[in-house]
Amino acid sequence: MYQMTEDKALEVLCLGFGRTGTASLRDSLNILGLPCHHMKRAIVDKSGRVFLDARNSKADWDTIYKRYKAVSDWPSVYFWKELVEHYPDAKVILSVRDPERWYKSMSDTIIKLHALYKRFPVNFLVNSYLYRFMFGEHAKMAYTLVDEDTFHDRLDNKEYSIQVFKDHYAEVKRVIPADKLLIFEAKDGWKPLCDFLGKPIPSIPYPNTNDTSEFQRLISFTQTISWAYV
Repeated sequence: MYQMTEDKALEVLCLGFGRTGTASLRDSLNILGLPCHHMKRAIVDKSGRVFLDARNSKADWDTIYKRYKAVSDWPSVYFWKELVEHYPDAKVILSVRDPERWYKSMSDTIIKLHALYKRFPVNFLVNSYLYRFMFGEHAKMAYTLVDEDTFHDRLDNKEYSIQVFKDHYAEVKRVIPADKLLIFEAKDGWKPLCDFLGKPIPSIPYPNTNDTSEFQRLISFTQTISWAYV
């Protein structure tokens, strides 16, 4: 298990959208000694409100990420321009995936889960004290930053969502200098990642963290507990 750090500077910013291998990147960076923030940590930390506040006012990034050396996935990707400005020496990894396959993965996971947030009885649950006690304001944060702000409540529109995806990647490539940017696919494995970060290659296989089944369990659990709650 990786050790979290109290040093303030993020060293690595993974700016690919969720469902492009961000969980595997998180695990690989943890193995390399770079504790990585990820949406899953936001759930565990109950930090949804922190990121909602960061959306509306100037954030104290050093405090928010004080235990981490890297970020991957939403909610961090939502703030990528602010993080690039605040951590100008950080190296940037852009996890890529075929847009059609990316949208299929989104449809099987995030889109299904977030659609529940708008329907009874799940909408009743996520606004309840019980849910906030268990998960903070995670559901509201995830829906606001991803569905509303990034995809403008059109995440169920495949053509539109893929265009947003392509535009994001084009903008990151435009803004980040080539010597600070690694275009990366999970199939590339350890070598390009470790070469880019100046780390020795681990003796274990590169992580293959496919959390689709975990999403499916979360969807089922959310539906079950919602009906039980009402």
